Amino acid sequence: MEVIDTQFSMLSSSSAMLGEHPSIKKIYEIIQRVAATDVTILLTGESGTGKELVARAIHNFSLRADRPFVPVNCAAIPENLLESELFGHARGAFTGAHSSRAGLFQLANHGTILLDEVGELPLALQAKLLRVLQDGKVRPIGTDHPVEVQVRVIASTNKDLAHQVEKGSFREDLFFRLQVIPLHLPPLRARRSDIPLLVNHFLDRSTRKHGVSVRISREAMIYLWEYDVGFWLMSHPHRWPTLTRLHWGGDFRHHWRMLLTVGKPLLLGSVVCSAPFALVSFFITRKIMTRHHRKRAEQERKEAAAKLEEPDIADEV
Repeated sequence: MEVIDTQFSMLSSSSAMLGEHPSIKKIYEIIQRVAATDVTILLTGESGTGKELVARAIHNFSLRADRPFVPVNCAAIPENLLESELFGHARGAFTGAHSSRAGLFQLANHGTILLDEVGELPLALQAKLLRVLQDGKVRPIGTDHPVEVQVRVIASTNKDLAHQVEKGSFREDLFFRLQVIPLHLPPLRARRSDIPLLVNHFLDRSTRKHGVSVRISREAMIYLWEYDVGFWLMSHPHRWPTLTRLHWGGDFRHHWRMLLTVGKPLLLGSVVCSAPFALVSFFITRKIMTRHHRKRAEQERKEAAAKLEEPDIADEV
């Protein structure tokens, strides 16, 4: 058991993946099993659940660890440039191609390529990607000579590719070729027991970076544990009166940015608040404001009713 825990510790520290929830430990085990192989892996999960971290961990624990790891955001590259970026092009292949250029598959040769947001690939390019997976060769634009590449392919998406296959927007053969090993990453709300570990980790990292010691109080941690907190509400105060229950999303990066914002010293009247008090004060203030809106609305209704019952002094005179 001690050996397994040590392996978990090494994996989490090397890949920046933190968690003690059973679902995370299961992912650790799968990473260690598949890292030694070259099978294609499909990572699924909401944005921010750590798909790139898992891909890097698989690469770092594989025999390709000393080779390139090339992440590609398929959604961020314009469709008319995507083929050239992936497979490269020859000089004069199209307007502006003043010199030959190797594609990202060639740059990742003998290493690992991560096709992030693979569900955004157009159908025409999906067929060419399928050919690369089958033959192990890429054909740069403007040339008839394929180039052999030995690349471990990991794909990731936050979409339901099976549903896209049913709609006809994603090729079924490519889907099955990509998900030889499917691995789903749970959102933070599905492993809330990891919230204290994650919060303390990022607070410690902030302390080392800024040289200011910041700790979160037990009361603030209980607040984070007991409530499904959506920090995005801080930028939507107009929705406070209408929402009574919030949710941790999948993206912890967004929550951490908001935690940093709240953690800055705040001036409330004559009291300067540190991060723990500011964090707790936000949630307490939200509850107080909601209660205040209800009491004020009730008071206004009573005052209006009282005015209707008051006799008109002018009529009495």
